[in-house]
Amino acid sequence: MRIVVPDVGHGNCVSIFNDEASLIVDCGAENNDKVESFFNFVELKLKNSKKRELIITHYHFDHYNLLSKLPPSYFERVYLPKLPLKERRQRQYVNFWLYLLLQGSRTIP
Repeated sequence: MRIVVPDVGHGNCVSIFNDEASLIVDCGAENNDKVESFFNFVELKLKNSKKRELIITHYHFDHYNLLSKLPPSYFERVYLPKLPLKERRQRQYVNFWLYLLLQGSRTIP
């Protein structure tokens, strides 16, 4: 098993993988300059995985904004946090889905 924590700035992304499967915990970067770090250290190692899964820990933009840069159906399974009960956090939830919709992302099955 290997763990990769790329320099994505203030964003968050941790990759846990072996030759058979991979798990990404959050998929975000602070800005476009940090996106390259994700693709250099994570995506290259994951493209040969037979099974890819994603966990989004919460709905802050810097935890999911790389999803739109991945090919459709990249992850076999995606785990999302439950719908937030507080109104302020509900806006983050709505923003998450709007972002994916407006980006045309089909990364989440």
